[in-house]
Amino acid sequence: FPADPNTTIGFFGGETCAYRLTLTTRGFVDRAFPLAVTEGASTPVAAEGWNLPSPAPALAPSPGRDDPDGRAATAAGLSGEAVVRVVSFGAVVEKEPNGPDRPQELTLPVAVSGRVDPEGDADAFAFRASKGAPLTLRVESRGLGMPLDPVLKVLDASGKVVAEGDDEGSDPDPRLAFTPAADGTFRAVVRDLNGRGSPRHVYRLVIQPP
Repeated sequence: FPADPNTTIGFFGGETCAYRLTLTTRGFVDRAFPLAVTEGASTPVAAEGWNLPSPAPALAPSPGRDDPDGRAATAAGLSGEAVVRVVSFGAVVEKEPNGPDRPQELTLPVAVSGRVDPEGDADAFAFRASKGAPLTLRVESRGLGMPLDPVLKVLDASGKVVAEGDDEGSDPDPRLAFTPAADGTFRAVVRDLNGRGSPRHVYRLVIQPP
């Protein structure tokens, strides 16, 4: 339930209401950044969280327990861990400014690590796509334990919205299936549903053929 009282609060309990409480005097890893790296690349992955030394410690990814594409990232002397997705294609980091009128150019397939910060921020990415060639666009954030409530739009060269998604069923992160009606340059725009933003509002955007 939310910290601020509103109508979404419910008082209940049960075996599905599980939690883990960590109390520590050490630095705590809340997330990694970037959230995706290319297999075999020597991309540095930094820890982000609380009570961390400066500069941010580097994380050492090792094979994940749950996700065949993931690596559990930890660092000596720190509590907590993060998961980094390892992909076989390009992985890049969002570069500001990249608003809807100044999108960052991408080459597909790609995994983008981004951040909606400050509040009201909207990140845009331009990519070329071919007529009739289907693409899948996926934003991951809530599923990673982050507070971003992502909304994903795809716009054509004229600025017309040609695809849009919020939640995917019970999944709070959006996934779009998009097949261009013509060759062209398109823009993927990621923002928070409620206009919020912070250093913790990180996300991973993956655009690739299905």
